[in-house]
Amino acid sequence: MDHIYNGTYNKETNEHYADFDWNEFVERLFKQPPKDPFTFRMEFLSEIDEKKLSELLGMMLVNGVKQLYNKEIAQLTPEEIEKIQKYYRSIGFEVEYQIKTKLQYIPHMKKTLPVNFFQIDFKPCSQALNNYNKPEKIF
Repeated sequence: MDHIYNGTYNKETNEHYADFDWNEFVERLFKQPPKDPFTFRMEFLSEIDEKKLSELLGMMLVNGVKQLYNKEIAQLTPEEIEKIQKYYRSIGFEVEYQIKTKLQYIPHMKKTLPVNFFQIDFKPCSQALNNYNKPEKIF
């Protein structure tokens, strides 16, 4: 079970977190339109190791794409990729897609063909997009 800040303090456990189901959150997230960047504060994501973070965000990508489009990631259009990006920004992250084409020999076809390779990375979203962290205007 993962954790998310819920605004309360538990004196018994000395923490400010409540139990949180990441899979349930991801399912709910993609059932609604994308929210503004940093809508969801996921403090626990900054506290876990890079490998676990990559796994969670990768699982979110695979499940979100299947839920929204019933496709594989490699089949997404640029417009669909941008929509997925908005979901990631709502939790303070961005997805970086790099597509490289390489020639690869396909044994059963006995041909060398161009094959696309996808590299997907996740990075924190720019704080410049965070409307929740900007000072109020003074008139």
